[in-house]
Amino acid sequence: MGMEIKKVAVLGTGVMGSQIAAHLTNAGIKVFAFDMTQEVASEGLENCKKLKPSPYYNFKSSDLITACNYSDHLDRIKECDWVVEVISERLDWKQELYKKIIPYISDDCIVTSNTSGISLQNLSKGLPEDFLNKFFITHFFNPPRYMKLVEIISSDKTNMKLVEIMDYFLTDIL
Repeated sequence: MGMEIKKVAVLGTGVMGSQIAAHLTNAGIKVFAFDMTQEVASEGLENCKKLKPSPYYNFKSSDLITACNYSDHLDRIKECDWVVEVISERLDWKQELYKKIIPYISDDCIVTSNTSGISLQNLSKGLPEDFLNKFFITHFFNPPRYMKLVEIISSDKTNMKLVEIMDYFLTDIL
């Protein structure tokens, strides 16, 4: 399929972000799990381990997740093949976060939002064209490990080859 997704940055360690991070480790994927502070990121990942049913096939895979914060670790995004934003459903917060991470996104990185309530058109407003060609929605249903459903929403600005790569990854790898 071409591009391989080996490292993922999950932006947000709440209920959905931490479970997406956990499920990625089930496929052997290394994850950088970001949140506002190191404490919030670590706490979100620890809370995920207590969920029933478990988002992990094996708790040992949680070693593939590194807790990160936006102040100290944005450079790690440069290593990632995919960045998935999973923060609260507030357009202003999401757009502020995109602007913060854009300088760290590599040319061949895919960036998606896990939003279920904000349109791609609204998320995209005011963002650079070279970001929008790699940006679309991947909406996981809760709980991600058990609900084998991910909605993909792209726009006419989205590079469809990246959508195909993500579709393959979500269907055949994850």
